[in-house]
Amino acid sequence: MSSTTLSRTGIVTRLTVSILALIMLLYGTFWGSDADFPFGPFKMYAYRNAPDGTVNSLRLEAVTEEGELIGVSAGAVGLRRAELEGSMPRMETEPALMAEIVDRYAENNPDKPELVELRVVVRIFQLEDGAKTGEYEDDIQVVWTQP
Repeated sequence: MSSTTLSRTGIVTRLTVSILALIMLLYGTFWGSDADFPFGPFKMYAYRNAPDGTVNSLRLEAVTEEGELIGVSAGAVGLRRAELEGSMPRMETEPALMAEIVDRYAENNPDKPELVELRVVVRIFQLEDGAKTGEYEDDIQVVWTQP
């Protein structure tokens, strides 16, 4: 078995990086948001839903220029679902940001009809004893309409 000894510089470098990472983790935990990944508070793991409460599921739906209502996945606009959910507060205050999502959809789906309206819909599922009851309610949170 061989052993290696770190140089003084190696020890100082490792301690400095560890202390900086710890400071960033503590800062993110107490004052950060999910956008501060990987040093954010990971709120998504901090709470649980009441067994007889509700669970929310966000999705996008759009109206095409042909008047058809379609579902738009986060992947269809180059986002991950968490990124979409994380953008929700900004979309509520600046619905014009949804125009960027429509533009991305057009770029990623050139063979699909143009979108003239985009909606952020939250489906609220009712739970009973921790299981879905099959009952849900759709709540349209934000709507962008082509000017």
